[in-house]
Amino acid sequence: MPLATPKFPEGSPPAALAAGLRQRLMSSWKSPAAVFAVLACCFGTLFLAITPPLQVPDEPLHFYQAYSVAYGNFLDKSATQIPLNARTVQKSFEHLAGHPERKTSSAQIREAFQVPLDPEKRGPDSTFGNPFLTYAFGALGIRLGAALELPPVALMYLGRFFTFLFWLSATYLAIRLSPVLKWTLCALALTPMSVFEGASLSADSFTNAWCFLFIAYVFHLSYGPRNTPLRSGDYALLLILSLPVTFSKFVYGVLVLLFWLIPGSRFPSKGVRWLSFFGLSGIHLALFAWWMSLKSKLGLPPPFPDVSASRQLAHLKTDLWNYWDVVWRSLCEQGEGYWKAFVGILGWLDTVLPDYVYYLYFGIFILLWAADKTTPRSIRWTDRIWALSALILGLASVLTSQYLLWTSVGKGTIDGVQGRYFIPLSPLPFLAFFPPRILRPILDKFSAYVLAALPALMALGLALALRGILLRYY
Repeated sequence: MPLATPKFPEGSPPAALAAGLRQRLMSSWKSPAAVFAVLACCFGTLFLAITPPLQVPDEPLHFYQAYSVAYGNFLDKSATQIPLNARTVQKSFEHLAGHPERKTSSAQIREAFQVPLDPEKRGPDSTFGNPFLTYAFGALGIRLGAALELPPVALMYLGRFFTFLFWLSATYLAIRLSPVLKWTLCALALTPMSVFEGASLSADSFTNAWCFLFIAYVFHLSYGPRNTPLRSGDYALLLILSLPVTFSKFVYGVLVLLFWLIPGSRFPSKGVRWLSFFGLSGIHLALFAWWMSLKSKLGLPPPFPDVSASRQLAHLKTDLWNYWDVVWRSLCEQGEGYWKAFVGILGWLDTVLPDYVYYLYFGIFILLWAADKTTPRSIRWTDRIWALSALILGLASVLTSQYLLWTSVGKGTIDGVQGRYFIPLSPLPFLAFFPPRILRPILDKFSAYVLAALPALMALGLALALRGILLRYY
């Protein structure tokens, strides 16, 4: 005989508790930060666990550099010593990269756990290139696993987990902190590519999360109480949050231009405002120059024999106008690929999702442009100009850096550009092109319906991406 569901008298403590929990659960789905936390926890954990070892772009190199950082080796590539058994694990899975027809199995992954670390047997490795700060949290997991004498593949998963915890925490804080574009930040952070990288050892996990956090803090200073003067702690925190943006990847240093979103009324005078900006910019330029000088001493070889940054720069100077033709041709020929890689081309860039997934996210972003009511009804035109300027310079910096560092000298298109490189810049167009006030009464009529459906749409997109990973590897 089935048990009857207990019914409590209306107004009784159990009934009030149940009603409160139900109301809290329903209201949490109206919070962008809560939606992000739930979906990122669920799908990030699944991506972390289901993606086979070292199957994120360049994850072996990220693992080796994080291992080096775990033992305090930040800059000296000659001192890098990697356990030989870590390479054994890499070789057992490297046949998968670039070959979607090749599969693995849970049995093969379990076999990898049988390979001991054997830290006494080491070999040299030259894996430096990314700043050591981007591996700090993955290094914590790796050092913990090494102290517990876990096998290399377990160190890799622990490194992923600690990196994921930072990405999750920093991005959640960014959404909570920002007074504007909350749903937009949530959706941009929950694209398959963003979550996939967030749950990996990739340096991009740190970079994406930190850039979102910096942008959110600038929004906090810009759209919070406008007549409250900035305190000394605000200046210090702005500097502290901005430095890792340039240090993680120098091309994102253009985000410092968002400083001009902060209203002039929050500064004691125009002179203090200009002095603060030039001081901030000067520190960033000094940091960039210091890191570039260190990298030049490392003597890192170019990715291909016919790539030379110095010769490419000389070629660029001789015919600057032709470079804009190169940029335009690259955008026309590869623009669709940039979009797909921004949303998610997973694995070793060999797991393309069905076309309808990319259409789904295009629709999500269009709806968000119209329906994100967490943004003020009016955005100052100067804010739009600064956001657009930072966006254009950021895109130009990404393209030019790849032209210099990854493209054969004199080639007519730019190689090496990945759509995921645009994730840190992605909130900017939503601010620059936020709907004008005249459209808000029309758009507000259906925004509630859009925001109610948004969590389900994002969960659907991530579920389809997870299905793509399962079909690709198993």
